[in-house]
Amino acid sequence: MHFKSKNLKFLKYGLIASSICLIFFSCSNDEDEKPIENYISIENREHVLAKGYLHNDGSYVLDGVNADNNTVLLTTDGINYSLSTDTWSGSGTGIYFWFWSTLGTELDTGTYDFVSDGDEENAFTFSFTFFFENQSYQSDFSANQVDGGTVVISDVGNEKLIEFNLTSKGKNIKGRYQGNLLEMKD
Repeated sequence: MHFKSKNLKFLKYGLIASSICLIFFSCSNDEDEKPIENYISIENREHVLAKGYLHNDGSYVLDGVNADNNTVLLTTDGINYSLSTDTWSGSGTGIYFWFWSTLGTELDTGTYDFVSDGDEENAFTFSFTFFFENQSYQSDFSANQVDGGTVVISDVGNEKLIEFNLTSKGKNIKGRYQGNLLEMKD
């Protein structure tokens, strides 16, 4: 009988210890599962990017290489584009890129380097890029031109992932956007 009592105690404490281990190791850290947000950070002031737009501006031959110019605009939720009237409205924050690609109406995946307007604008470069913060499309708004940096474009399923690390007059501008790009009118 004494032997049976020891086995039951061992079984009881073993089950308690196993339950505690199971609970401890099966709980996950919520931060590990949190998706990375779409954002633009301007000198550590973060804004959530909610929308992406794409416009193909046409093909050019640059230094003997065929390149397509694609405009991309990433904005916060407060800025709206009407496809039917080809007009902008609202206010918010955004960034405008002028990418040189080789895929016509799409963006090549890869790393793009900044070049000044008029410099070597070849495939996998970008130029004439500016950002604006808390501005209204109903009135004139001021924008700041980018003067350096890189952008990495990837495909994630059917979406584009655009990650950027830029400078403008010594200011740091960085961010990311993953989502679909609404095509704008010509």
